[in-house]
Amino acid sequence: MTATLTQSWFMTTRLLRSTLRQPLFLAIGLVQPAIWLLIFGQLFGRVTELGGFGATSYLDYLTPGVLVMMALTRGAWSGGATCYLSWIMVCWTDF
Repeated sequence: MTATLTQSWFMTTRLLRSTLRQPLFLAIGLVQPAIWLLIFGQLFGRVTELGGFGATSYLDYLTPGVLVMMALTRGAWSGGATCYLSWIMVCWTDF
């Protein structure tokens, strides 16, 4: 258990250092979902007036989807970078 916590802490600090070195990615990651909520919240706001719509506000309906999309996108980019780096290390050691 200690090794797992140590490795998790190492990876967390590594990611935080990377984020601090490239704050543009953090800004984009925070601004993009806010723009989606603003644009689609206003665009489809009247959908709640239709019969059978479960939520009272379209933002109540939209926000969980945006949060899940953020998490999946971040995970996909992180996983893709890890696979790419592993592939590079394997290819470079073959020479």
